[in-house]
Amino acid sequence: MKVNASAQLLVSVLILLCSTIIWAQDEKTTGQLGLQNTHDIKYVNPARTIPIANIPSSDTPNGLTQSSSPVVKPSEARYWLAKIDKNINDWGNSESHNAYTLYLELSNALDSNINRYTQQSWDTKNTTRPQPRRSNAPYTPANTQKDIYNVIDILYSGRLRVLEYMTKNSKREAIGTGLNGVNQLYREVAFLKVTLHYRVDELPTFIKSLITERMSAPIPAIGHLLKLILIIIVFKYWLRWAPEGLISLRKSLMKKTPRTKRQLRITKLVWYFDQVKSPVGWLVFLNIIFSFVDSPSLTFFIEVAKVFVNWIMIIWMGVLLTLAIISRASRSLKEERGTLILRSLRYFGVWVVFTGLSLQLISNYLGEGTLYSWMILCNQILFVALLLSLLKIWDATIQEECEDESQQNFVTQAVQEKHKGLLGILYSFMGAAYLLKINASKLFIDWIANFNTGQQMLESLLGLEMAKAYQKQKVDPDAQPLPAELEQKLLDCGNTIMELQASSALKSILSRAENGPGGAIIVVGETGVGKTTLLQRATKAMEKRSIMVSCPKEGFDALIQELARKLHVESKEPTRRIVYEELRLKNIEVLVIDNLHWLIRPCVGSQDNLDKLTEIFTHAPNLLCVMSLNSSTWQYILRARADRIFDKSALKIPLWTVDQIATLIKNSCEAAEITPDFSNVVIPRQYDDNNFDDPAERAFSGFIRILHGAATGNPQVALGLWVKSLYLDKNEKVIARLPRLPTSDALDNASLTLLLVLRVICQSEIITIDDIVKSLQIHRQEVEGAIQLAIFNRWIDVIDNDYYQLSWYWRKVIMKVLARQNLMPRSYG
Repeated sequence: MKVNASAQLLVSVLILLCSTIIWAQDEKTTGQLGLQNTHDIKYVNPARTIPIANIPSSDTPNGLTQSSSPVVKPSEARYWLAKIDKNINDWGNSESHNAYTLYLELSNALDSNINRYTQQSWDTKNTTRPQPRRSNAPYTPANTQKDIYNVIDILYSGRLRVLEYMTKNSKREAIGTGLNGVNQLYREVAFLKVTLHYRVDELPTFIKSLITERMSAPIPAIGHLLKLILIIIVFKYWLRWAPEGLISLRKSLMKKTPRTKRQLRITKLVWYFDQVKSPVGWLVFLNIIFSFVDSPSLTFFIEVAKVFVNWIMIIWMGVLLTLAIISRASRSLKEERGTLILRSLRYFGVWVVFTGLSLQLISNYLGEGTLYSWMILCNQILFVALLLSLLKIWDATIQEECEDESQQNFVTQAVQEKHKGLLGILYSFMGAAYLLKINASKLFIDWIANFNTGQQMLESLLGLEMAKAYQKQKVDPDAQPLPAELEQKLLDCGNTIMELQASSALKSILSRAENGPGGAIIVVGETGVGKTTLLQRATKAMEKRSIMVSCPKEGFDALIQELARKLHVESKEPTRRIVYEELRLKNIEVLVIDNLHWLIRPCVGSQDNLDKLTEIFTHAPNLLCVMSLNSSTWQYILRARADRIFDKSALKIPLWTVDQIATLIKNSCEAAEITPDFSNVVIPRQYDDNNFDDPAERAFSGFIRILHGAATGNPQVALGLWVKSLYLDKNEKVIARLPRLPTSDALDNASLTLLLVLRVICQSEIITIDDIVKSLQIHRQEVEGAIQLAIFNRWIDVIDNDYYQLSWYWRKVIMKVLARQNLMPRSYG
């Protein structure tokens, strides 16, 4: 009768399942896995080894027993085991040419015994009637089914042990794809068939034993059943709760205020777990189920099931997690691109599952022999097929990416030529590798930017890329910088978007003014981030009686004069007490002081002005003071005398995002009524934004990312760099060029005196040379020399011939260098 392929496969699976159960019962009856009363062997296969019975405990080196009685030959299993052990002990840990000879001898003996087993040449009545044997055999041949299988198992395990001591050439010949390798493969398949047959023949005995055991002790089985039911109920509840419950948990975490970094990390972790909840849930559930089956009879079956479950679920989880990471990293990922990524991950996941399962199962239950070697080769071929499949489905995308690549080279041009055949595959592979390299470098740069130790290296890498891109762009020699009037229009537009920022800080100020009582509110942020605009908005929005004044650079006395002017004090020489009393008499409820840091000097006794300012609360206890400070001065005050006037909490104005900088630049173009041309700009790969199809939009987006990175989110610096990047050609058309970004090379090698001078200027924002000398307690000539060098390098600007201020162009670089030298807090460096 002919049987179709599906029926044959089903029968084979049933035979394998039944045989594993029978094998497990053998383990239980013997008490443990492995050989009993034998020498320890290096390779023990728990899926195949069967206890060898009736083996004498004392042997001569050649496996023969000596006594005063007539010579008794050892059993066949004992003979081969002793011979294998003796040879391996003689070889030690080194390779031996004799190993291949022993390997062939064991293979021939294995063929003979497999043939005996196939022909069922054993005593079916299980008696001790001797079987016909050769007179020159040095052992007593096995004469029962179990004994013959024991011999087969010993010979098969011995071959695997001997493989480890063979020379490389001999081993390659034994497990390779040549004629000898094919013969060895046939032997391993024949051994597998014998093993399956032996397990099936033992099936009735196992079933009878299992029924007897369960009938004699039913209580433990009932207990396991109840636990199993409970686990199933919990798992079904999890399947119902997880889809909505994890989303609700994430929303509740997002609503909590204030949002700490730890809370944001937990929220992100919940989101990632939500993406992989299905494979994680099934993985945990099935492994718990496996742990309930503690019968040694089912150990093999449970181990095989665990291998399958773990490989499939872990790879499934890896595919979903990878897709989630990619989706989260690129919010603007196109649907078509996402489909390709998911399809590619599935292909790769299937290959990994097949490779891992096949190699682990063969290694565990057949050993790392010929079949294992052939399966490695098969998986390598499948991997090549996988790569070709991935190239085929990504071919159109590779073509598109190479066409859009801003920096063309031999690889991108070769891909665009669309060659056919093997050459086309080769160029597609090179193009894919090139694009992967570019994207990997972008991811590396984004990752390393999160660490202070990697920032200097990152600046060097980006500086090199910017230098290369600057040289590659087309420069019109006749182009001229923008006229002063047009530059001023571009710079003045910043106030428009400034009014849209820091809305939460504005709400806090207005709420405090409305609910009272008086006190002090500190607004902290970098110079140029929008503190002054925020205070102006707050002053305008408050309906209560309020005035706003900006600290003059001349100091506290000049501030008192300015307050007197705002309050219309009639005294020719108003003192602070007169001014403070006037604030109370005129019922001023909110006093807004901008640039409070101009009153501070980083030296001993220089903060007396803060003490003088606190007297204002004695004269007007219900007065609310809203004051702005730059970040560097705030850090200095916190360490020095914050307890005198300030609460250590402050309203911090954040730096701007890429989108906010983009809006700022667009507003500047609208205010100046210009449309810059980016056609000659070469955007470095690290800043290239491939989410835009239009070349002009893509170039503009990349340009904005350059400005944001150079300014680290400071709008004043970004706007200044933008103005410096624009030129007029001979046709009065506005064209854009990559900005010349400042580098830290000279500052990194600057003297300590110069760095200290720059730090004092940074902390005070505007300062005279006398105050610098007083702050540093350094000889005046050294300070003057450092200032002259800083002016020559344009690191500082001179104001009214007596005051010094950091140049906006160099401020960010100077702060980063000071932070790396531990002269400034890193959070503001």
